[in-house]
Amino acid sequence: MKNTLTTLNFWQKSFFYLILVARINAEPAKNILIDDFEDPGSWKSAMPPATVEKYDHPKFGKAAMKIKMPGIIRKNYGRFWFPESDKVRMDEFQGISFWIKGDGSDNWGNITIGDRYGYNYFHYFPLKNREWENITVSWNDLIPQGQYDPINSHRCALVPSAIVNVEFGTGWKIFHNNMNIPAHEFCVDNLEFAREVKGEPLPPPGCAPIGKVLAKLRAKQPVKIGCLGDSITVGVGLKTPETSRYARVLESMLRKEFGYDQVSVESRAVGGSDSVWGRSWLQRDFCGIQPDMVILHYGYNDKSRKFTSAFFAQSMEDYVNRIERKTNGEACLVLIPTMPGIGPRINMLDDYAGEIRALAKKRGLDCVDLHHVLKNTANLPSYFADMAHPNETGHQLMAATICNHIKNLAPNKPQNAGQ
Repeated sequence: MKNTLTTLNFWQKSFFYLILVARINAEPAKNILIDDFEDPGSWKSAMPPATVEKYDHPKFGKAAMKIKMPGIIRKNYGRFWFPESDKVRMDEFQGISFWIKGDGSDNWGNITIGDRYGYNYFHYFPLKNREWENITVSWNDLIPQGQYDPINSHRCALVPSAIVNVEFGTGWKIFHNNMNIPAHEFCVDNLEFAREVKGEPLPPPGCAPIGKVLAKLRAKQPVKIGCLGDSITVGVGLKTPETSRYARVLESMLRKEFGYDQVSVESRAVGGSDSVWGRSWLQRDFCGIQPDMVILHYGYNDKSRKFTSAFFAQSMEDYVNRIERKTNGEACLVLIPTMPGIGPRINMLDDYAGEIRALAKKRGLDCVDLHHVLKNTANLPSYFADMAHPNETGHQLMAATICNHIKNLAPNKPQNAGQ
């Protein structure tokens, strides 16, 4: 009799378990709450002067959290937020979701999530909206901070169930053209793992031919050109970067060449940035501008951060894809192979330059080969303010080479200049 009852209990438990599993799998898709932000005291300031406080007008529940920046605040949640038995389902989630109430400024906030071993992924969001706004971010739009793959991008990448750290804020104190990031604040509520995130990344649509820009210049129509990059594009080392950086010089040259003033060339570069940070700032860098042309020059800091040439190529192609999607293929994209420095950097960037040439050829993009031009210039040190940064003469050369590339091209035909 005892064996019979034991056997019956076994089958009863098995049947109950099967019913429970069926009910779980039949449940409608739900997000998993990470933090309701009702306990600001559980967050620590990892980089002053960032502070947190309770906010009494939440989107959900009894309270939200107000964050005052700049700086970084951080929270560690331990090993996992969810039962060990639920890890498989957890790893099927597609991103994160949270609510933001901005301060109405033009500043941007930042969220970083990561595991216990330093795999960190970040995303920037605008603070213009003073009302509660939902931000939903796919794993693909959380940019890895280093030489590793996006979350859940393949079976060997970091899985969502490994995420235990969350940060708001960033160590960056500067943004476009090295201007100081002003003080700002925002409120946050209900951070969740999102089970469903609408839309997979669309195939990049390609970009406009440079002939389209040339036609607008010849017709004296308004033309906007954006320049993205690092401190070289910013004009570090120049006495008056606001007037002497290559973007401003190129603007003057194009206005003079085509005989009208409705040509705008704007730098939105940041000193110290690399292709990883550039990708994370894409939404911010294109905010309020619909460029006819985008000029990209990166690599010096990627090399300093010891990124392999293969990773640099991968990062830059992802950058190109994101720009093409952001501009809906309406902007012309011009790549500059990573320029050489002088002294110990005279040859160190040759591999990066080769990767940019190969990327331009692969994608049919215009390539202004300033690396080649500089390497074949007599008395190269006379074009530099220091080991990395061109001086006024160097920026004049950069602008003249790009200007000549634009004005001398036949419409609709990508070419390489400087070879």
